[in-house]
Amino acid sequence: MSETTPELPVTCAIDGLAALLAELGQGPWRFIQLRGAPLGAQDVDAGDVDFLGTRASVNALLGAAFAWVREGRCHLRVRSRDPNKTVLILISPDGGHAVSLDLWVGLWQLDGGKACLRYEQCEHLLTTPEAAIRRLPVAVEACLYVHHLVTKKKVLASERVQARLAGYVAACADSGEAELAQALGRIAEARHIDAGDLALCNGHLGRLGLAGSGPRWPGKLAAELRAAWLDAPRKTRCVAIMGCDGSGKTSLARELQKQAPSTYFLYTGKHLYRKSLLYKLATIFIRPLLFQPREQFDETLAPWNYLRASIALQLKLWFSRSGMILMDRSIVDFLVVARKTDRPRFHRARWLAALFGRRIASVHVVVPEDSLQERKQEMTRPGHAEYDRLMFEHFSQRVPTDYCAFYNGASLEDSRQVLGRLLTRLA
Repeated sequence: MSETTPELPVTCAIDGLAALLAELGQGPWRFIQLRGAPLGAQDVDAGDVDFLGTRASVNALLGAAFAWVREGRCHLRVRSRDPNKTVLILISPDGGHAVSLDLWVGLWQLDGGKACLRYEQCEHLLTTPEAAIRRLPVAVEACLYVHHLVTKKKVLASERVQARLAGYVAACADSGEAELAQALGRIAEARHIDAGDLALCNGHLGRLGLAGSGPRWPGKLAAELRAAWLDAPRKTRCVAIMGCDGSGKTSLARELQKQAPSTYFLYTGKHLYRKSLLYKLATIFIRPLLFQPREQFDETLAPWNYLRASIALQLKLWFSRSGMILMDRSIVDFLVVARKTDRPRFHRARWLAALFGRRIASVHVVVPEDSLQERKQEMTRPGHAEYDRLMFEHFSQRVPTDYCAFYNGASLEDSRQVLGRLLTRLA
């Protein structure tokens, strides 16, 4: 990121994201691109690009994206409300441009969303088996697109849908699938998918062993219940700003509040448990008996502190005023122990995070190791790297989640402007 110019020229920002997409097409993972032109600059600030892959491939791509953030090549956002789908958004260093990737491990878009398609079912049909980004035969892709239109209840008269249908008509005709091309033509002209044309698509997929699998309701019910219990409110009212000690999270939050005092409100995350009467009594009567400093005492009480903070956070979400609360630290931070050693780790009561605590949007401030040592030497180099890894893996792989990794490698003023753009995307 530029140290003096927070907003990059448009072509530079787009070219930077396009370069990352090119690397995505050469990685060790394996994905099927379900529709659209091959990845490129045209996908920046455009619609979502859909991929089907395995969980291992999704995690590998997320790890590579986090490495790009640590190099200062982008910021990222990971969103998920369902175990079958992860949304990865790569954001340009200036925060002004983005490309959105929908990463599916279970595509519930067959038979109106009643059946699922997985990567393993399609592997024998792939046209480029050794590539990182693969494609299905055009007839299969077209049939899956018809099911996508039905499941998502798309408006068939829209310019985007009409253009894609026209492309499939021509491609199917060229590949010898005349009957399917005619059916797609009828759908485009009538702007309606009748039972006969849908049955034709089903028959084509069925002959290739792509009829899907089901039922969905047990897993979907569990996902919906988990999201209802843990997910943050639809409107973002509170954002956790987290990062290792010295990453600049507090300074950034203060600068944002200073520039827009009616929009942002600061809150110290540790107050979610330290303000409680029980904690104050424990500090007075128990801590002296243990001969522990404040931070070590907090680690001893980590499970209690997390549960108390979870309750306080929920109350804050219920009674928050207008604007956005910037909370210094995530409640998950309260389950991290040995924070300032070479090997920070999660407390053995980490399982509490799977059951309690609203999962508000979280911004993980990532700073270069050299800069961290200059700013605040409270964490060791190995400890810094291990903390970042722990938090990234925890937040990016949990469901539901809304997690951003923000590269803080520029001046305070420049980073403040870029973080402001990022928070606008979260609102």
